[in-house]
Amino acid sequence: MRGSVRRAAEVAIGMVLALASAPPVPAAAKPVPPVVTAAVQVSQDPNPARAHAMGQITRNPKTGTLIVADSDARIRRTVDVYRSSDDGANWQPGGDPMLKPWTDSSGDPDANVNHTLAYDKNGVLYIAFQANDPKFSQLARKDRPRHIFLARSTDDGLTFSTVKVWDAPEAPRRTGASNATTVRG
Repeated sequence: MRGSVRRAAEVAIGMVLALASAPPVPAAAKPVPPVVTAAVQVSQDPNPARAHAMGQITRNPKTGTLIVADSDARIRRTVDVYRSSDDGANWQPGGDPMLKPWTDSSGDPDANVNHTLAYDKNGVLYIAFQANDPKFSQLARKDRPRHIFLARSTDDGLTFSTVKVWDAPEAPRRTGASNATTVRG
């Protein structure tokens, strides 16, 4: 045991002497700047606290055009489309898939799942989304009638033809002392 203690002490002393004789590492003369990547913000809203739903992206299998769709849950409350023909280096606004008067697609800002998009094998873009008429904006979001729409574009999101594929019952009305929600049929 005495030999192992002596050996450990010799190793420790050797390490201290090696570190003491090493040249000092110079301190950095100035702070290292942050690394900027090629990430691109695909939005016309410069506010860093914006409330956009998770943007989704798809690529046309025929032309390579990229499409991003997102939904601003606080201000515009619309499904917004952006296009890129250079692999995402630059983006331009696309067409408007919303069908009037149902232009409030904010739905549930906590869930942020208000739309989805995909190209078919022939290069036709489809965006499915939910929306309601802004006249119901005074109701709690959970009580607003949410209709389901399907937008179709054959020109990489420049223009859309949109149809309502599910018609939600109109706004619920409050009845009775309990203020329970009933839906008009």
